[in-house]
Amino acid sequence: MSKIEKGKLVPGVAELRSIASKLHIPPERLGVLPDRSADAVEQLYAEVERREGRLAELGAKKLTRQISEQHQDMRPLLVAFSECHELFGNAEHGKTAADLAVQVVKRGRKTGVSTVFDTQSSRADAIPSQLVENVGANGCFSVKTWRSNDGFLGDGSFAAGIRATELRFNVDRGTMVATGMTDELFEIVRTFFVEVDDDRGWDQATEVIERAMAQLKPSSPVPPWPVLARPSSSTPRATCSTTCSTS
Repeated sequence: MSKIEKGKLVPGVAELRSIASKLHIPPERLGVLPDRSADAVEQLYAEVERREGRLAELGAKKLTRQISEQHQDMRPLLVAFSECHELFGNAEHGKTAADLAVQVVKRGRKTGVSTVFDTQSSRADAIPSQLVENVGANGCFSVKTWRSNDGFLGDGSFAAGIRATELRFNVDRGTMVATGMTDELFEIVRTFFVEVDDDRGWDQATEVIERAMAQLKPSSPVPPWPVLARPSSSTPRATCSTTCSTS
């Protein structure tokens, strides 16, 4: 889980800290800088490759529930990158991170690796276009131009009538245009703000997480956060997975 603002470490990321503690994610995984986030994408790419190898060993083409239950190292993995425009827009690490992220999305599905990328930036290039085109689901809150609209919902979306430009700023706060959720061309989705306020001691996230965790089968405990192996120096970097959103 990464949250970056203006290229700097985010101190005291309360909402992520609360979520992480419930999901056994160590605090050092939070609030990282672009270079650390780039490393995380590279490690995630290596994890996808490892899982592909394990599936080959097991004679399977994709991850199934049965394989996941029998092999703890093959449990589904969800990785979220918040404010990802800071990562992909970084002059030194952005392009490599974008290339690897696209590969993770393309190859990660069959291995049980899912990714979430979100941003508050309304720039059309806040999330790489190839990434937008390859994720399974896209969401966009109110934007002003068709370029920004297509930048998050995919090229040609505005012309096809899929328009987040018609959402009213502030009036439609929390409402997004979403694609890929169902078989419909697009949907209008209302989201809910889950508040965490350390100053007031108000924490809605804990209740939501505990309710979700209670749905897990007793036979499927959440394993400890995996330590993804860092690729060796001899491993070439790729050069040339999910929701993209802006608010």
